[in-house]
Amino acid sequence: MKFNRKVVVTLGDPSGIGPEVFLKSLESNTVRENLEHILVVSDPMVLERLSGEINHNLKLHESEGFSDLKPNSINFFPMNGCNEYNLATPNQENANYILGCINKSIAMCINDNANLVTGPVNKKLIANFEKNFTDHTSYLRITTEVDNVLMVLTSPKLTVGLLTTHLPLREVADQVTQSNLTNAIKTFDKGLCDFFHIKKPRIAVLGLNPHCGEGGKFGHEEIEIISPLINKLKLQGHRVEGPFSADTAFLDNKFDGILAMYHDQALPVIKTLDFSTTVNVTFGLPFLRTSVDHGTAYDIANKLIANPASMVEALKIAGYGKKI
Repeated sequence: MKFNRKVVVTLGDPSGIGPEVFLKSLESNTVRENLEHILVVSDPMVLERLSGEINHNLKLHESEGFSDLKPNSINFFPMNGCNEYNLATPNQENANYILGCINKSIAMCINDNANLVTGPVNKKLIANFEKNFTDHTSYLRITTEVDNVLMVLTSPKLTVGLLTTHLPLREVADQVTQSNLTNAIKTFDKGLCDFFHIKKPRIAVLGLNPHCGEGGKFGHEEIEIISPLINKLKLQGHRVEGPFSADTAFLDNKFDGILAMYHDQALPVIKTLDFSTTVNVTFGLPFLRTSVDHGTAYDIANKLIANPASMVEALKIAGYGKKI
């Protein structure tokens, strides 16, 4: 089935497994038959280096944009500036190049009405160059000048959204406010509707404290903040329920999405259920952004043993504009 959306791809840190999993994703029949919809922003050196070791039998085609993409070719927009590097060893001098690829891809997505697939980056490496960089999601929000985005992890078995992401645990409770919850739930609802084509999504909201505070014994956020907000949104027509205790909420998943209060409340669950095909999705941007749900994996980057399953799923969701 042909993609109905254009897709821009960044490969992340060239020293990591991003380029490898993209080239290996070309083994997927679905990806291969949609190459005329996929444009990679990369220094040609990065693609050429691994193309000789990963057998895909495809030619590299340098493109100026989506107007001249070819089938049966790896179409790429040349983003020169990548310094020499070794697989498995990050090179700080490539931070500018990596960030440049991201910036160019954002512009292309906005100008060409395309969706974005991002490869894994080393956040610390980029932050040493760009002081305000904390992660892909936050950087995309700031660069596109939108008010609210939501990090979502999705697999065939489960979809979870995160109220807070890369934040020290001691700071999480301060972010559990009615304003933040309202923005997160509405962004989750709209994303599930717009991109996953779910009419009137059912969303479960987890509590912050063990056993949802157990009537105030272990905290009052559920009583004072979360429950009142859920009741308010229900009156507005949202199909939102909770709060649910995180230790049992995932046992009988009857919801289209589950909103967790913090990163490690949900990610261990979804990654344990289905690590290989879990995809990181960003809702709230002017375009749909998907990403592999793994890091640069420097420990195996020079062994060429990385699993491309997450990249394949990220490309499919971006290309079809919805979860499939």
